[in-house]
Amino acid sequence: MKGKIALIAIAVVALIVAFVGYFLTSEEREVEYKTYINENYSFKFDYPVEWIFEGWSLSRMDSDISNFLVTENVSDKIGGAISLEVMETDVFLENFLENFILWSGEFTLTTGPTEIVIDGVHAVKYLLKSTSRIQLEFISAKKDGYLYIFQFLAHEEKYDDYEPIFEHVIDSFSFLEN
Repeated sequence: MKGKIALIAIAVVALIVAFVGYFLTSEEREVEYKTYINENYSFKFDYPVEWIFEGWSLSRMDSDISNFLVTENVSDKIGGAISLEVMETDVFLENFLENFILWSGEFTLTTGPTEIVIDGVHAVKYLLKSTSRIQLEFISAKKDGYLYIFQFLAHEEKYDDYEPIFEHVIDSFSFLEN
């Protein structure tokens, strides 16, 4: 009888240790955000404070294209990346991604199109995977003749870790009143 009680006690302790270990290692690290505001295109969004923000513009075919890139500040590993491209165009949302897939040749569509709404504006979301095991969430929205294209990238093994950050960025995105 003492042997059975000891075995049960050991099993209970092992189970408690396993649960505590699981919750300690899987607990999400609190991410702090700062807000980027762009008055030229009238939008804003949050991005992680510790990540590196870059922005630049190009002129192509009588249209200015502005790019905003936010990357995780890591030196020796593949981190997450957030890209937003804004351009004036008459291209439809659905056609843009089809052209992207054909142009890149590296990505295959895994999910989509999924209809979503970003700050009251219709958007289309796709999930793609590359031959180099990069997972890409591609979201495009169109408002007032401008196409807003988000790309959220991470290595497929780490994508789930970055997904809450990517969701926060989309949830925080809003169009400013002119």
